[in-house]
Amino acid sequence: MSSYLVEPRLIAMLANQVTALRLNNLSLSEHRIEATKLAVTLATQNIQSVAGRYRQDETDPAFVNFLEEVMDLTPKLPRQYFDVSAVQWLKTISCLNYQSCDHLRGEEETVCNKMRGHFISSLAGWDDAVWGAPKTSDNQPIRITDL
Repeated sequence: MSSYLVEPRLIAMLANQVTALRLNNLSLSEHRIEATKLAVTLATQNIQSVAGRYRQDETDPAFVNFLEEVMDLTPKLPRQYFDVSAVQWLKTISCLNYQSCDHLRGEEETVCNKMRGHFISSLAGWDDAVWGAPKTSDNQPIRITDL
């Protein structure tokens, strides 16, 4: 498995979106502080995963520059992205999770799982789907539809 630092914009966007969804009553300055804290945590996890995989020192200038770019970019981006689909957010979360999987734990993992759940439940057809086993005709194989 290869591992790399994700785009700083990915972390900044995700941190802003998560903060807006979790803490939607914050002032703009409070939002920026909380989003930046989350972005630093997510970026640090990504750095630790890459550093661990390739046996690099976490103080390597490339890692320091990456973290600084995330910290600089996060408060400059919008709080929420209404033009990004749920499917795209799921893919974004999966990318970060995969690239940080060696070190994503605790609150960071919980944040990714909660975001994933939020966006899955916003997919078209979610509210109409049966909670539990899907209804099928007797003796008929189950096909996955709408893929």
